[in-house]
Amino acid sequence: MRVLVPYDGGELSEQAAIMAIELLAHHSLEVILLHAAPDAQHATDARAALDAVTARIAGSPAAVRAASTIGRPDQEIVRYADQHGVDLIAMSTQGRPFLTRMLLGSVTDRVIRTSPVPVLVLHPPTMSVDSVSPPAGRKLKILAPLDGSPMAEEAVDMAVSLFRPERVDLTLITTVASPLLEGFAHDIFTDLATRLRARGTHVLTLVKHGEAADEIARLAVEDGYDLIAMSTHGRAMLARALLGSTTDRIVRISKVPVLVIHPASMQTPHDPVSGEEINPAATAYTSEYHGRVYTFTSLEHKQQFDGTPDAFVDRGAAAGDGPVSVGDGFAEGVEVRLPPRV
Repeated sequence: MRVLVPYDGGELSEQAAIMAIELLAHHSLEVILLHAAPDAQHATDARAALDAVTARIAGSPAAVRAASTIGRPDQEIVRYADQHGVDLIAMSTQGRPFLTRMLLGSVTDRVIRTSPVPVLVLHPPTMSVDSVSPPAGRKLKILAPLDGSPMAEEAVDMAVSLFRPERVDLTLITTVASPLLEGFAHDIFTDLATRLRARGTHVLTLVKHGEAADEIARLAVEDGYDLIAMSTHGRAMLARALLGSTTDRIVRISKVPVLVIHPASMQTPHDPVSGEEINPAATAYTSEYHGRVYTFTSLEHKQQFDGTPDAFVDRGAAAGDGPVSVGDGFAEGVEVRLPPRV
């Protein structure tokens, strides 16, 4: 699994990388520490710190390397993930008050809403490495809220695919305002639970009363879950602030990591074999790989992809000095190369 961890020079981003490695210890991991700088000079100035963090984390079981880009952080994070075959973005949140985040903006919030891959949100001040590290031999315990929407179900499907069905203990949860709605709530689980059990996943279901975000966050801690996995509908920040968002609130208050998935962004808009643009809704040929759905113009292309998917998914350049992509405020297509360190 290839994991991208944005690095901003702060201690929290380093802690987020360590926590992600511990949480995903059952997987063969490649971790990329990505620093997005406003210009080439800032990228060069940050190089020593980036290399030092990479060296410290390199003692972990994961393969760790550093990368630098130039541009606005949220856009560069999303761009890098999309272009380098990243399976997951893991990043910390500062846990700012909601109004402050709404007014000042949040890199984490913007990445969540635009990422082409799932985003694992960690809040190091309220978490410890021990608390996010499942004991050896135990499956990953995931709590997955459902609200009856197709997007919520798709997000759970993708989370299970990402972590592998046989390695997950999954609890599907929904909350209701009245006991009279419990029968309907149980109906929400039926099809998804049956489908996931057929894939080898152990599935439990829960119906709880109360405010959704608070109840889910409380249960995640009290019952020892490793992760909350849920979808976001990708609303604009102001609309989400006015209408309220269970996902947004859980991301801010949760004391366990939260995996946020926007299913609509998980489909690639082109055939990875031919490069042709394609309408995912109009094709009969699809394949799932590392939680993403790829679409094809022909059965032959699908079969080629299924045989050697890594040959058609850009897995990025090798570690070491390389080109730095240029984002906002710079001419597109220009490459800036960092000078080698002495």
